[in-house]
Amino acid sequence: MALVRTSGAPERVETQDAAAVAAGRYRAFWREWIDGLALVTRSRTIRVLFVLAALSALGEGMMSVLFVVWVSRVIGGTALELGWFMTAQAVGGLAGGLFVAQLTRGAPPRRVLGLASIAFGFLDALLFVSPLVRPEIVIGLVIIAIVGVTTVAFGAGFNTILQTSAADAYRGRLLGAIFTTMALLRLSSTVLAGVLGSVVSPIPLLVAFQAGSYVALGFVALGFLPHEAGREADGLVREPA
Repeated sequence: MALVRTSGAPERVETQDAAAVAAGRYRAFWREWIDGLALVTRSRTIRVLFVLAALSALGEGMMSVLFVVWVSRVIGGTALELGWFMTAQAVGGLAGGLFVAQLTRGAPPRRVLGLASIAFGFLDALLFVSPLVRPEIVIGLVIIAIVGVTTVAFGAGFNTILQTSAADAYRGRLLGAIFTTMALLRLSSTVLAGVLGSVVSPIPLLVAFQAGSYVALGFVALGFLPHEAGREADGLVREPA
């Protein structure tokens, strides 16, 4: 048997190359994110959408942690009941996908977004407090199914306005900036939910952060988005002249 001894230098070079590539991608990620954030300042519509996305992320971060706590502590449910709620919302979302387009045909996307957000928030609040009045789980399942319908309407309005408010060359960068920011805010909200959830009942937290954020989101959309948002291209984000 012959033993072949090789130098470790090539492995070190490969490791250094991999580290350099990773560092370059990391810097590129943050550069693209910052460039995308800079686009936000060029359009009133995009600025408002950015605020709406932030409110949504804060509420959803709380929801992802505290809804499980709500099912467990408030209604005394288990993974089975949690699955029922998730299924009911999914069924509502499917129904919304079938009928929302027909129901909102001709309506300004700004109005669809705003009213759907407000309905979303109030229905969520009703869901969270309903066990205090009527403990039957079927009531909560019906409410969250309707929430699924409003979720589809909200998404349709938001995405319509967002995708029609930026030129093709900048849309990807803008979407990346907004959704990356949402992910960071959702992570922060999730951590906050973990801290507060151990000392505060999930009901006021869910009502304040999840339901409250969507109600606020709806009023911000109706009050600050331009009336032509999502319908005309006058406010498109473009390279400054």
